[in-house]
Amino acid sequence: MAAVDLGDAPVALLAESERAGVKNKISVTTTASSDPAVVLSLKPSDGDPLYQYTFVAATRFDTVSPQITLANLRRSWSTTTPTYTQVVVLSDTLPALVQVLGNAGRAVRGHATLTDVVDAAWQDRTTLALVPFDQLNPRLVVLAVDGQNPVENANYFDPARYPLVATIYGNVAGRGAMQNELGAQLMAALPTGNRDPDKLTVLAMTGVTAMTRQMAVQMDRFGAGWPAAVVGPELASADITAVSNEVPFVEGCVPNIDPENFNFCSKPEYMQALTDAGVDIIGLTGNHQNDFGRENARKSIALHEDAGLPLYGGGLNLEAAFKPLILEHNGNRLAFLGANSYGPKMAWATDSEPGSAPFDLNIMSATIPKPEGEGAGGCRAGGTPVSGELRHYATGRPTPGF
Repeated sequence: MAAVDLGDAPVALLAESERAGVKNKISVTTTASSDPAVVLSLKPSDGDPLYQYTFVAATRFDTVSPQITLANLRRSWSTTTPTYTQVVVLSDTLPALVQVLGNAGRAVRGHATLTDVVDAAWQDRTTLALVPFDQLNPRLVVLAVDGQNPVENANYFDPARYPLVATIYGNVAGRGAMQNELGAQLMAALPTGNRDPDKLTVLAMTGVTAMTRQMAVQMDRFGAGWPAAVVGPELASADITAVSNEVPFVEGCVPNIDPENFNFCSKPEYMQALTDAGVDIIGLTGNHQNDFGRENARKSIALHEDAGLPLYGGGLNLEAAFKPLILEHNGNRLAFLGANSYGPKMAWATDSEPGSAPFDLNIMSATIPKPEGEGAGGCRAGGTPVSGELRHYATGRPTPGF
């Protein structure tokens, strides 16, 4: 039995110690002991650097510009600012945050649970939350601190430049040889921190890429890769980039800029725009897949497949259209499904003809990833985010109603 003395370290280190113990068949207790095998502390004098505890600055998810400077964050921590009148944290993490930011001011409020912290962040737009990276909640948006955002991958995040990291120090403190050995094994088994980039997946998803009408004219003028010149690097930086491509690739396609024309096609060479943007998968939920006939739709699907772009939300037939696309990255299993609820009927796949998947709540509900496993036709996955796409209106005079 190896006892762990948490000292002033965050309570989350309890679970980390227990998981590390299980992996190494070490029975771990975190109850008070006069002879702990390991002592954790926030003081450098109490041991060697053991664990990097990453925090995120966050606020309510519906924030338009998710960024903050470190200077403004420090001011908000030590006093109130016009931007943030209070800072909410988990009470047990306060000592770790003091290590990072210094003594807390009167605006800092400690809460017992993450739910309380998130609820407080949603009460108004002047509340800043500082929470552990591994306890992020979908109701929160992470603020980049001086341009560094820990939810990004290595293409945009440099841990060496990120300031909100506390160091937990560890010391083998057992009085006997057995306790010392258990303590050393336990410390070696602990992960290096609560943010593991090898378990992170960054997903970028776009709306429709209608490479037709005036867009097609510009692509013919500036080159097929032109649309990717600006947005390409941003999209390609994600680990997985998903794009909805609603227009079929058709040999001999001629751009038609007539605003009354609703039969869309793209030249096959426009595929370059997708590959240059680092696109990994394609959603075929748009309602223009069959604008130039089912045979051209089949050929367009083949062009996607020849380019190494897996499809979802549409396909060669109804079964293919409804089939979820499963991807795995860094140990994360992601399932992609899509459907076209708008129609028209000619755009939908049939038992033997290509098209988009018609929206069927019963079929999609039975196919939606289920955390408990493969039952009922589902596929195992950790969550089910749903992305809706609004109906498109073409107008030169946008109003608040749009």
